[in-house]
Amino acid sequence: MLLDNADSVATWVGELTGSWLDSCIELQVLITSILPTGMEGEVRVEIGPLEAADAVALYLERAHRAWADRTFSESEKPAVEELVVRLDRIPLAIELAAARVRVLPPRALLSRFEERLELLRSATPGRHGSLLGALTLTWELLHSREKTILSRASIFEGGFTYEAATEILDEDASKVEILDLLDGLRSKCLLQLDDSEPPRFQLFESVKKFADRELQRSGLQNETVRRHSAYFLSNSERHVERIEGPDGLDSIRWLKTERENLVAIHLRSIDLDPALAARAGLALAPVMFLEGQPPSETHLVETTLDAARRSGDPNLIIRALANRANMITPHGRIEAALAGVEEALALSRRVGNREREGHLLVHAASLYVRKGEIDPAAPLLELALEIGRAESEPLIEGIALMAQGTRELARLVLDDAERLYDQSLEIFRRHGFVRREGAALTWIAGVWTSQGRFREARRALHEALILSRQMESRTYEGNTLMNLGGVDLAAGRLDEAESYSIKSLAIHREMGNRHGEGIVIGQLGVIALERGDVELADSRLIQAESILKECGVKGFHAALLPFVAVMEARVGRLAEARRSLKEARDYFLSVNDQGSLSAANIVEGTLEVATARILASSQRNEAEALVERARSRLVAASSQESGNVGDLSKAIRLLRQDLDLWAAGSREPGPQAPAMGLRVGSAGAWFEVAGNERVDLRRRSALRRMFDALADKRLSSPGVGLDPNDLFELGWPGVQLHPEVAMKRVYLGIWALRNLGLTNVLLHQTDGYLLDPKLPLLRQNE
Repeated sequence: MLLDNADSVATWVGELTGSWLDSCIELQVLITSILPTGMEGEVRVEIGPLEAADAVALYLERAHRAWADRTFSESEKPAVEELVVRLDRIPLAIELAAARVRVLPPRALLSRFEERLELLRSATPGRHGSLLGALTLTWELLHSREKTILSRASIFEGGFTYEAATEILDEDASKVEILDLLDGLRSKCLLQLDDSEPPRFQLFESVKKFADRELQRSGLQNETVRRHSAYFLSNSERHVERIEGPDGLDSIRWLKTERENLVAIHLRSIDLDPALAARAGLALAPVMFLEGQPPSETHLVETTLDAARRSGDPNLIIRALANRANMITPHGRIEAALAGVEEALALSRRVGNREREGHLLVHAASLYVRKGEIDPAAPLLELALEIGRAESEPLIEGIALMAQGTRELARLVLDDAERLYDQSLEIFRRHGFVRREGAALTWIAGVWTSQGRFREARRALHEALILSRQMESRTYEGNTLMNLGGVDLAAGRLDEAESYSIKSLAIHREMGNRHGEGIVIGQLGVIALERGDVELADSRLIQAESILKECGVKGFHAALLPFVAVMEARVGRLAEARRSLKEARDYFLSVNDQGSLSAANIVEGTLEVATARILASSQRNEAEALVERARSRLVAASSQESGNVGDLSKAIRLLRQDLDLWAAGSREPGPQAPAMGLRVGSAGAWFEVAGNERVDLRRRSALRRMFDALADKRLSSPGVGLDPNDLFELGWPGVQLHPEVAMKRVYLGIWALRNLGLTNVLLHQTDGYLLDPKLPLLRQNE
């Protein structure tokens, strides 16, 4: 027997059905109701929202009933999907929306979604005639305490925990009573409870809209708003203070989880209580820095500063100025950031806030170094270090030492930089400043890269990467991946460098970090240059140069220019190449960067070879003299004892490429593809490139399987790469290894195949490795 819609008579139905069951032993009864009947032995089955695909299907089917010849194009499907989600995937709401498809198609209804309670109705009277009617009937079935709890719960955005509920929803109820009330509302399908830790309650959107109306009518709204703001601001400020310490991850997670509640406090307080709005915006600052800002929050930095100024509270203004500087620096607005920090510094001195002054001194010095103005940073950092020690503030002392190390690294005084970084790292580890520990490791890796200690640099960066992921910081993860790409590029491991750089680029773009984006695109440009893909290198390096110039980071821009000059020389733009190299040299001389001058000297050799190519047909002797001069630069570079080995090593490899091509009689740079094609034995047992000697792979089973898979891919899908993970599974079937160890095996396999004769044949692109699709390939089955 089925008894439907028993909500309003649930108890009476329970008593009646109980008597039937006593008389009819085999009778089975299915009752639909938002309230339990209370019968002994009752089995409750809670029906949640539809699955997303089923919700879409229901809307389309009901829309077809309402308008038989109405079809939905591919471009409309995202709107349908969004609509059913916004309707909480509840069948009644979806059916009512679909019934109005003629006058309110999905996009139109979404644009008027705040009016959904009035709009979603049908001509059929009764409980199912409108969404408002259904919710009103449900509301009338609640007792007064449940109504109070549900209406007050509408104040939350993004859900709430049991702890928040006990502080905000009912000051007169005990914690156990509130838990019982929440569970009752959940059993009536008015609240959802997820499986997060700790679990969070969430109102369905339509229920939230209805409950908010009732809250406004109840006279409890102002008190509820006050309690909501007080709870979240006091807790968020406590968590912000703990972010730097050993419990930082828990605090970051709390702030991330309550992000929507803090945004709500900020927005509703902007006009009514600027200090409250500023406090909420500053509580969001660490999350915005670590995770970036969604489009809906792009205004928050400026509105927070504006609210702080209107509040008249100097400490809020100081923090808001520093926060704004943090957020706009990655977008290249260094001058504006520095102006804000200097204003905050003056204000902190005026009010005697020594701790904040110490942090701001480091901040200002770091901006000067980023601009390439190294000298102004020194006195600021000395004073910050003095404050940190005098005030017993180890965090200030540590970040001041780290910034001093960065200043010495910019000057390429590498031993001093390493010493200062080690001191900062020791402080961070001793006090549990995990986030700063990762930053110090990244900077130490920069020193080791400049010294050519690539293996040590890689190890430090992998440790920093683990820390960034433990701290769930996308900003630090992106920077660490960028630096890993830089180390591998300096070491000549182009495939690994490209892989890290591509991952880093995605994060920088997600976070809106233009500075990081420019550096990574530059790295990818140098990779393309080394592979001989001059067209791709040209595109990437020009883009990177434009971004770095826009960001005002003189040092990074100057470091890229020598490689821009190589690219310009290789495409025959010698005048532009000379200008680029001169601009770089002028900067290196201005900051006394001898290491980068050494790299620029090697790049001069590539310009000499490029000039020689032009002169070769008419002035052979002059051309040979230029090439000999370029060779002498390589000899001189081999005795280089100090400087930026990372940039120097890249410049040396590029010059060697040009000299090798000259010696081989080629007048054009770039990989020379063998003209006679590639012959491949059965199951990849051997290969011959361009008629050269046969290479036997029969005793090298992993290499043979990898090569055979690459050959199959070349024949079946020319130009499509094989993912490194797939190559590992094909080369070492059934072997289970840590992902990083597995990738090292693949990279070593690729390196071995190239050394066996596939250097210019085995290529790499975004989707993986492949054999040159332009090269004829013949399988020879034996």
